[in-house]
Amino acid sequence: MDTRGFIFCSGTSGNACRRPAPRLRPSALPPAGVHPAARCVHFPRAPRTPEMSLIVRLLINAAALYAATRFVSGISFSGSGGSLLAVALLFAIVNTLIKPFLQLLSLPVLFLTLGLFALVINALMLMLTSALSASLGLGFSVDGFLPALVGSVIVSLISAVLNAFLGDRND
Repeated sequence: MDTRGFIFCSGTSGNACRRPAPRLRPSALPPAGVHPAARCVHFPRAPRTPEMSLIVRLLINAAALYAATRFVSGISFSGSGGSLLAVALLFAIVNTLIKPFLQLLSLPVLFLTLGLFALVINALMLMLTSALSASLGLGFSVDGFLPALVGSVIVSLISAVLNAFLGDRND
């Protein structure tokens, strides 16, 4: 079987390959099971299970919170890796349960500020996570609103970047 001229990628067969295809020789035949006009051969990836997606999101939250403790002087963490994962889980629970209600209550302000008030809501979620983790003895603390605001921006940016690379693979 002559597979020269074909690109082997990890995309799914339903999606277009983003890699540029080399010029095919007219005599080059595609591998068995591939349409003759195809430029690449796709190997489908298995989708993640819900449990694995939850673990990946938890690790992304933990990495983003750790980065915020390193880059912002008013955010500190004194604990082990396990307690950092507990803080990340607590942060995810706070964002899942309380943040939607705050966004709904502050909807007019969100419209007036063109969404910039969401940064304030994110900072409040970080401060609430700090208060809850202090009561649980997890060692995560935020020393005021300004460090929480800067930390929420860092957490949001790092989470977005990591989710872009490691997020859900349901394709």
